[in-house]
Amino acid sequence: MRLIAITNQKGGCGKTTTAINLAASLAASGSRVLLVDMDPQAHASSGAGVQLAPNAKTLYHALSGSPEPTALQETIVAVRGGFAVAPGHILLSTLEQELAQQEGGIGRLSHALAGLSQPYDIILIDTPPNLGFLTFNALRAANEVIVPIDISSFALNGVSKLFNMLELIKVKTDHRFTAVKALVTNFDKRSKYARQMLGLIRSTFHHQVYTTIITVNIALREAASRGVPVVHFNKYASGARQYLALADEVKQDGRRLDAQAFAESSQALLKRVAFELHHPEAQAIHVVGDFNQWSVSEGSLLSRRETGLWSKEVELPPGRYRYKFVVDGQWCEDPNNPRSEVNPFGSADSILLID
Repeated sequence: MRLIAITNQKGGCGKTTTAINLAASLAASGSRVLLVDMDPQAHASSGAGVQLAPNAKTLYHALSGSPEPTALQETIVAVRGGFAVAPGHILLSTLEQELAQQEGGIGRLSHALAGLSQPYDIILIDTPPNLGFLTFNALRAANEVIVPIDISSFALNGVSKLFNMLELIKVKTDHRFTAVKALVTNFDKRSKYARQMLGLIRSTFHHQVYTTIITVNIALREAASRGVPVVHFNKYASGARQYLALADEVKQDGRRLDAQAFAESSQALLKRVAFELHHPEAQAIHVVGDFNQWSVSEGSLLSRRETGLWSKEVELPPGRYRYKFVVDGQWCEDPNNPRSEVNPFGSADSILLID
């Protein structure tokens, strides 16, 4: 499950618009998506079409625990297809006063999300337009961050403050973000200034900028005024197409991150094994086995020391391996390894066990 915070301390940068429309677009493309509205203004909730009864349970009740504990799952409202919302409430503005001094207060959202009984592919968290307690809570819960940047009023200083906060969270809480990317919003391609700012953003953030650009378009405003995501309002509008393209990018990032995590976890399992053979007269010694398809190559060649000791280190995952040395073209067992087994050809292979 991916947890993505959408945040920028500046208002009017398209943060909530992105939260609503990216969530709906991800759901439209087949993902199970939960939008968590951490903003006391609750614009993401109303913009997604959520209408609450006066006594309805909201995100505030799940995080506050008063007057009685409420599971986050109890607050969730289904919107359409795989799209659901954990609605915000004005009372969220009181949470800092309630929780700031409590142990684990900054991890309250993370704890609530861990207790969800229904699985989601992606959870998006819309944050308030500041770097306060609620935003800190959201970032502490997230493992990815999207930073919408309004190109019409781009300010590196403001964005740098956010990046400084992300670094502070990593240092203070030992929390790692797997990805932080900027999203250009409110782009007017007719404006020379906007094009210049786009170049500046790309040169500043390099690969940490989405290829998709959200342009100024009337459909996004009309959809917001009607309280529906643009993909539900008019899926053919440019705004809908852009957020669907962004959803594709976010999914591609997820596949890349999954592959990276798998590679890192696999790397962590590797054990370093040293193969050694003392043979001063040899001209070349290779080690071959199950781990390299029994192939004699430059990669299988051992290094010779002045003492006549040949050695090579190989990183292998846990398992059971057959192997042999090839000394000047002659195959032989490892004389230093008492474990061996007869192979189908009638000779013996040395056996390596890695736990």
